[in-house]
Amino acid sequence: MSAREILYSAIDEHQPKCIFALFSGGGDSSVLLHAVQGWLGSELTAAVHIDTGTALPGVREHAEAICEGLDVELLVYEAGDAYERMVRKHGVPGPGAHMYAYTLLKERQIDRLVREHKQKRSDRIMLLAGARASESQRRMGKAKACDRDGAQVWVNPLLRWSNEEMRAYRELHEIPQSDASALVHRSGECNCGAFASKGEREMLQALYPDWFARVIEPRESEAADLGLPCRWGARRPGRDRANRLCQCAAQLELEIVA
Repeated sequence: MSAREILYSAIDEHQPKCIFALFSGGGDSSVLLHAVQGWLGSELTAAVHIDTGTALPGVREHAEAICEGLDVELLVYEAGDAYERMVRKHGVPGPGAHMYAYTLLKERQIDRLVREHKQKRSDRIMLLAGARASESQRRMGKAKACDRDGAQVWVNPLLRWSNEEMRAYRELHEIPQSDASALVHRSGECNCGAFASKGEREMLQALYPDWFARVIEPRESEAADLGLPCRWGARRPGRDRANRLCQCAAQLELEIVA
């Protein structure tokens, strides 16, 4: 199905009370918001931006400017001090720590959004996201066109769009890119460290020294004092060994089968 067919099919099936476009301010979510605003018009309830407390400078302001230009209401849900509390309990997140980081920084804000707009037991709240199958290996085979979780109906209209199609759409409609997206090639609205790549810590420290000193370094120091994992984006002790054991076991199984 086309992006529009995915969206309309999900609406016909679930008859949502509200339709929200999740809007990080990045390139993909900007295309999503622009497209669904054009397709749905006033049927789109609002755009939703989650302020995780770890966003790079200018990300929230960019989201506000885009929504103002499209005449779309923007609802901002703030995670408050969730990142600080998470670090005190688990340490600074690194690869493999995405589950609890997502729960605390984003999922709870989405749950709050749904609670505030659901009135009856049968109400469905539709959440439009910009996940694409070709975006990364992490999302290959996991993202679905439509998936219901209780009252939440998650829809990814752009699931099958390629990078080239996304780029062409942005250029055709002259959708502005945020400074953060231009520099780090992602939205920059969440910098918990769970998906950090090699060298990213040093890159962020070089590009945003004041932000890094204000947001990241205090959390690293606090985690170190508590004896918890304390280097942003670093793989946790023991995880590499566990991964190697899994790889060895898989290789041994292949050899036995052969």
